[in-house]
Amino acid sequence: MNLAIIQARMGSSRLPGKVAMDICGKSMLQRVIDRVNKCQLITTTIVATSTNSEDNIIAETIKDVDVYRGSNDDVLERYYRTVLHHFKGRSMPLDLNIIRITADCPLIDPDVIGTAIIKHCDQRETITVNLHDYPDGLDVEVFPYAGLMASMATKRRRRMAREHVTTWMLSNYNVNQMERDPGLAHLNWSVDVMEELEFSRKIYENLGDNFRLVDILRYTGEGE
Repeated sequence: MNLAIIQARMGSSRLPGKVAMDICGKSMLQRVIDRVNKCQLITTTIVATSTNSEDNIIAETIKDVDVYRGSNDDVLERYYRTVLHHFKGRSMPLDLNIIRITADCPLIDPDVIGTAIIKHCDQRETITVNLHDYPDGLDVEVFPYAGLMASMATKRRRRMAREHVTTWMLSNYNVNQMERDPGLAHLNWSVDVMEELEFSRKIYENLGDNFRLVDILRYTGEGE
């Protein structure tokens, strides 16, 4: 089973409220949800936000997927409790994989998500990532639920491990790195400033909502 968890909050330091900002008629967060749901290998998608009052808008406006609200600062615990919330009263699947997505990636590619899931292939003590050869903004991390439990069980969870869900796994698990030739790590398609938001709007305006990585490359002239 493949459970996608999209972490989202309104309190971005560089672009506050960005996840609710409009991209061609939908919020950035809704765009991310829609694109994640285009991946046929995803079983369920959940948005994980905080209990801060500023995040009420996320819980109130997102209707087509479940929203769990947890700690603002301890994102690792928020992920862990999101999973427990989803399976409350039900047995946890032995083959449960978590797919970590962030809400500032409105250009996330469903095919890249699917490739990461296939490459992961239910490996134990392994985290599959695309951190080196793909544009920033297409970030995907796939890991077993056991990795989340092991991270939570670490006696001394430093601040970095609490804020960044996969810190412990990236140091203690086998890292299964997705490769792409040519590499595209020099490209930034995430949204942290208004200029990047305008770039995302331009992509949707010109390519619709069913584009993929290669379509953006052709449109921007990056080519293959």
